[in-house]
Amino acid sequence: MANRLLRWFIFSVLFALLPIGISFLFHILLQNHTYDLKSCSCELLFFVIVMSATTLGDIQEMSRYVKMDFLISMFLGASIVFAVIAAILYGSMAYETTVNSTNLDMDMILRISIALCIISGILGGIVQAIIQKTEKIEHPQSVK
Repeated sequence: MANRLLRWFIFSVLFALLPIGISFLFHILLQNHTYDLKSCSCELLFFVIVMSATTLGDIQEMSRYVKMDFLISMFLGASIVFAVIAAILYGSMAYETTVNSTNLDMDMILRISIALCIISGILGGIVQAIIQKTEKIEHPQSVK
């Protein structure tokens, strides 16, 4: 189980957090000592979309060899909803930037982005654990 979770963490979570890390690195390199968390809302929404897409792909792959039960269907639906919410928020932020408007409540978007990040990360980890358990049951000799 650790193997699959480790691969998921490295190739999904760390790569999805890369834009936040690079943004933080630029702030350090440019000696901008104030790092406003509101400025990374787009990167947090990117994380949600990547986590949701990974979870959707893994559930789709798992559904080839395992009948989808209620729990997996709930995870599938939640991943779709999270991706859509993140895309809507990202689109509204991009639109606001385009028209030079200040109508959006950036504090609220930041809170929603952080909540979606945490929930989509946990959801993705649970799905990985379920897939690993299912693979061991279906193919006990081939899983290391």
